[in-house]
Amino acid sequence: MSWLRAKRRPQGEGDQTSLPSITPAPTRKQQAWLAVAALSAMLLHAVYVPPDIALLALALLAWRFLIGWQRIPPAGRLVRVALALVGLALVVAHFRNPFGRAPGIALLLLFLPLKLHELQRPRDAYAAILLSYFLLFAACLHSQSMLAGAGLVAGFVLVTGALIVLHHPAAEWRATLRLGAAMSAQAIPFMLLFFVLFPRLPGPLWGIPTEAQMARSGLSETMEPGSISELVLSESVAFRVRFEDRVPLGRELYWRGPVLSRFDGRVWRAGESRRVLADSPYAPLGPPIRYEMTMEAHNKHGLFALEQPVAAIAGSVLTADFQLLSRLPVTQRQRYRLESHVRVSWSSEDRRLIAEALALPAGRNPRTLSLGRELAAEARTPAAIVLAILTRFRREAYTYTLSPPLLGDQAVDEFLFETRRGFCEHFAAAFVTLARAAGLPARVVTGYQGGELNALDGYVTVRQSDAHAWAEVWIDGQGWQRVDPTAAIEPSRIESGLSAALPAGEPMPILWRPDMAWLRALRQVREAASNGWNQWVLGYNLQRQRELLQRVGLDANDWRQVAVVLGTAAGLLMLAYVLWATRSAWRTVDPLEREWARVGRKLAEHGLARAAWEGPFAWSERAGRHWPEAHAALREVAKHYAAARYAGADARSATRAIRDLRRALPPNMRRSNDVSDKS
Repeated sequence: MSWLRAKRRPQGEGDQTSLPSITPAPTRKQQAWLAVAALSAMLLHAVYVPPDIALLALALLAWRFLIGWQRIPPAGRLVRVALALVGLALVVAHFRNPFGRAPGIALLLLFLPLKLHELQRPRDAYAAILLSYFLLFAACLHSQSMLAGAGLVAGFVLVTGALIVLHHPAAEWRATLRLGAAMSAQAIPFMLLFFVLFPRLPGPLWGIPTEAQMARSGLSETMEPGSISELVLSESVAFRVRFEDRVPLGRELYWRGPVLSRFDGRVWRAGESRRVLADSPYAPLGPPIRYEMTMEAHNKHGLFALEQPVAAIAGSVLTADFQLLSRLPVTQRQRYRLESHVRVSWSSEDRRLIAEALALPAGRNPRTLSLGRELAAEARTPAAIVLAILTRFRREAYTYTLSPPLLGDQAVDEFLFETRRGFCEHFAAAFVTLARAAGLPARVVTGYQGGELNALDGYVTVRQSDAHAWAEVWIDGQGWQRVDPTAAIEPSRIESGLSAALPAGEPMPILWRPDMAWLRALRQVREAASNGWNQWVLGYNLQRQRELLQRVGLDANDWRQVAVVLGTAAGLLMLAYVLWATRSAWRTVDPLEREWARVGRKLAEHGLARAAWEGPFAWSERAGRHWPEAHAALREVAKHYAAARYAGADARSATRAIRDLRRALPPNMRRSNDVSDKS
C-alpha cells in the first residue's frame, strides 16, 4: 500500500505538497461515517424487501456500529461466511433464486453491512463506498417519487461525506457535510443538461418500477355489496385532471369506469357491452369539455373519462358501453387528452344490449321483483317508473353509511326490506334491479364522482375515496340516461362530497373531519409539489423531449445533431466551471501577496529570485546591488510590503504603491560588475 502513503523527500527539495493518504485501517471516525453512509443507502430499500431480510441487514449494521464504539469483539471470518450463507438462503427462500433485480438488491442489502465487518484495508472502505452508491441509485427501481428523490440526494451527500473523511480523517463533520453538498451541487448543471438532451427511452429503465406493480388496484371490474364502501376509505390518488376551460361543477363530474350489465343476484359483472364500439349511437350537443388526465398505475385495462367521451385515444378502444379500455394494462402513470360531451342526442341502441339490460336471475330477490312489477303497474311510463323508485328511496327510512351490514344470497331483498342501510353500490344495485323488474332496461355504472380542486396548481384530484356507483336506464327516444339513486338519498354526497353525506357520529378518516381544514391545506401543498414532479420530471418522456427539441429548432429524429449539441453544451459548461473555479481560487489570494509575487516573478526573470531564507529588505538589497538603476524602487517596494504585512499599515495603499513601483521598473537590467552574490 505504498501508493497510499506520503512519499518521503530529502530535505531541501523545496516546499512540495503530497496527496492525502488513507490510513491502512480506518479509524473509528471513518468507520462511523461508513456506517452512516451505508444506513442512508439501506433505508431506501428497507420497505421494499421482505421484512426478515431488512431486519437482518439493519442488525448486521448495528452490530458493526457497536464493534467500533463499544469495542466488542468483531465477527470472525467463519461467522461472516455463515451470515452470508444465511442471507443467501433467505433470498432464495423468498425469490426462488438469487438472480434478478429484486433478489440482487436484497443480496446487496445484506452484503454491504457484512463488508463493513471486514474493514482491514483501504480497498475494503472503497468497496463499501461503491456499494453504498450503487444501492442509492438502485432505489430508483423501487420508487421515483419526489420523497424518494430527496432521500437519494441526502444519501448521496452522506456517502460523499464518508469518501471525504477517508481522505481527510481530521475533517470536522459540519465542514464535511458542506463540502459533500457543494460537490453534489456542482453536478446539478450537468445533470439538468443530460436530463433534457440525452435520448429518452420509450419505457422505464430496467423494467417497470416496483411501485407500479404494487400499486393499489383501485376500482374493481365487478361489484358486490360492500366492495366500494371498503375502497373509499383509501385517500390515495386515482388520477388528476386539468381542464382547458372552466372547471365543471361537482355534480357534473361523473368519471365513467366499468359498466356492469350481468347480474347473478349478488355480484355485478361486465357483459356484451364490453365489445368495441363500431359506430357511435349518439351525436354531441354543444361544445365539448377538453381536459388532460394523469392517471396513476392500477394494473388493469380501464381508463376513466368524463361522460360521454367523444373518441378513444391512442393505444385504447372505446367499448359499446362507452368505457375507455387500454390495450395494455396500465402499469405506469399515463397522461392523455380527452374531449367529452355532457349533452348528447341518441339515435338507437343494439337490441342485444337492451336485452342484456333487462335480464334478471331466476329465483333471486323475489320481493324486489314483485315490488318492481307493482311500481310498473302504477307508473306505466319509463320516466314515471324512475320517479317512483327514487320516491320510495326518499320516503322510506334508508340510511347512507360507510359501514353497512353484511348481506346474504338475497342481497337486494335484504337491503330493501330488512337492513335499509347501505352505500352507493347498494342503492345502485337495488335501483337497477327494480327498474329491470318493472321492464325498464338498466345497468350499473361504476367510476368516480367529484374531485378536489387544488388552487395551487389548478388540477382536480380524484381519489379512491371518490369511488361511486350509479345507474343508467334506456328510454326510447332519449337514449341512456344517468340516474344516481345516491343523490335521491343524500344530495350532499354529490354537491359537497362524501364527508358531508355521512350521518353524524359515523366513523370517518381524520382528513374528512370539518375541523381538519388546515391539514387538508397542507396536503394540497404536498400534492401540488408532487404533481409538479410527476408532470415535469417523471412525465418528461420521449414525446415531450421531441416537442422540446423541435421548439428550439433541432431535428428530434437526428440524434447525431442532438449528440453534437449535447457534447458542445457539456464542453462549454465544463469550460465555464473551470474558469469559475480558477477565478475563485485567484480571488482567494491576498491582493498584497499577489503584487508581491508579481515583483518576485519580475526579478526571477532577471535571475534574482528570492531565496527561502531572505526577508523583504535583505532581498531588495541583494537585488539592488545587481540592478543599481532599480535599487531605490526595490527598497520602496520592500518598505511598503513590510509596513503592511508586519506593522499594520493600510494594505490597499501598500498594494497600489507596489503595483506602481513594479510597473516603473526598467524593462532591462544592466548587471553591476562591482558586486558578488557572496557579499
